[in-house]
Amino acid sequence: MNLLNQVVCGLLIAVFSLSFAAGDEKTIYGRRGMVVTSHQLASQVGMRVLMNGGNAVDATVSMAAVLGVVEFEMSGPGGVGNMLIYWNEGSNPGVFNLDFRDVIASKARIEMYDQKSKERGILASCVPGNVAGWHAALSRYGTISWEEALSPAIEYAENGFPISSREASYIERNLETIRQYPTSAAVYLPGGRPPTPGEIFVQKNLARTLRRIAKHGPDIFYKGKLADELVSFSDKQGGVFTKADFENYQVHWREPVQTSYRDYQVVSASAPNFGPAIIETFNILEGFDLPSMKPGSADFIHSIAESLKVAADDGMRYIGDPRFVKMPLDRLTSKEYARDVRSRINPDRASYRVGEPLTDDNDNTTAISVVDSNGNVVSAIQTLISAMGSRVVYGDTGVLFNNNMRKVRSSGPNKLEPGKTFGTPSAPSMVLHNNKPFLAIGGVGAANIWQAIAVVMARVMDGEMDLHEAIASPRFTIRYGYMAVKKGLARDEGFQYRELTVEPGLSAETRAELEARGHELVEGYAGNVHAILIDPETGVMKGVGDPRIHARALAW
Repeated sequence: MNLLNQVVCGLLIAVFSLSFAAGDEKTIYGRRGMVVTSHQLASQVGMRVLMNGGNAVDATVSMAAVLGVVEFEMSGPGGVGNMLIYWNEGSNPGVFNLDFRDVIASKARIEMYDQKSKERGILASCVPGNVAGWHAALSRYGTISWEEALSPAIEYAENGFPISSREASYIERNLETIRQYPTSAAVYLPGGRPPTPGEIFVQKNLARTLRRIAKHGPDIFYKGKLADELVSFSDKQGGVFTKADFENYQVHWREPVQTSYRDYQVVSASAPNFGPAIIETFNILEGFDLPSMKPGSADFIHSIAESLKVAADDGMRYIGDPRFVKMPLDRLTSKEYARDVRSRINPDRASYRVGEPLTDDNDNTTAISVVDSNGNVVSAIQTLISAMGSRVVYGDTGVLFNNNMRKVRSSGPNKLEPGKTFGTPSAPSMVLHNNKPFLAIGGVGAANIWQAIAVVMARVMDGEMDLHEAIASPRFTIRYGYMAVKKGLARDEGFQYRELTVEPGLSAETRAELEARGHELVEGYAGNVHAILIDPETGVMKGVGDPRIHARALAW
């Protein structure tokens, strides 16, 4: 019986112990394990891993690899990521942060880049980290073999899967660009045309590459023959990668950032991720009486939005690669600093400035949340940066590479320096209650990621919202970065702005109150969020995948 059939049969056999909907299709309940991803095939693989005795890290790595196949436009071996792991086994439980972001090639120079070459093409990519990150997590905490973890992804790539309307639309949307790169067209335009929803989409070359990685480990990707092939293709196409760039790549285990918040502990991924911005946000919010405000009220939204603006400004000014950038993180994440900046927030008026623009995009990442029967928890985010990344598949490897050079600047934290990692709005996060996991949460949507995560966390902790309501209710995020400038929203010197993205469904009364305070409301995309909440009293797990993208939670 092949692996896909095993997955299906395993789920059917367990129909009485699996809880897909426990009374509704909004919140999924379970006691022994739970997974949430943005694609049902990945969630099914993760669930099978847990049911067969694997732990949260085993499930995360297996799902991460599968997502790189079935959500090829969002992640994959050519992408980057970050994991926040609560490890509950052993004598010293705690939260650990695995950073496997990409790094700038050694031959890259700022004069090589204009806006187009930053965004797409052979110059747009950095050395990817996903393969090394998956292996590092599994090596430290996993119980299944590397080959076993990658086998579901290999089978989906080899034998195909029915492509969803979402994935098909990304190919259609990038059709003109894909056709510019023959190696990409060979993968994403089978028979010379874009696949239609429901069509079986096969990636034979990617399957072969994943099989080589499974057999020989990550060294073949970074130090062996596969690295030679990737660098050779880059050379022939006018790229800047060297073999040494791949050989020198390293993941980093970092100390997560955290702060106390009322009865909770908020924990997030450290720099170069925007976790420090989440911590700063909640330190500021602690001085506002959010519990007395209704979550959908203008007071609640205004307090969070103004706090997000301060954190965004600081994040863009300071957050970067800690090996290259001197960051005052202790100060920015301190209660004292929060008290100072809070005193400058006007409760009746929208204001605050945001510094140099950060590259922005929409739905371009994928998030994973997992809890296992031993109380281990993972929140992970991985990405190609933009949807479809650089749009370039490297040779016949089937690997689509990222386009993280779109963040490069001539100065500041994202100044081009070979071997450096860019600051990123990604921020997998957790909330602890009495030192035990209460909420594991991740997000999708570039500059919206950390903001959407913070909004949902505040709704749960302060608004006492049900998890589904906290995720599904109309959200809001501040407009900052590249998208705000591109759309003419950041008009004043120093990018002074008052614009607030709000989703449809916000009440007319709340909209009017926000506008009276000076917020210029713009309806639009405000990110996607997946989360698992663990009831502190019963231990029951509650999982919600964001309904905006039909994400899937499964439990047993």
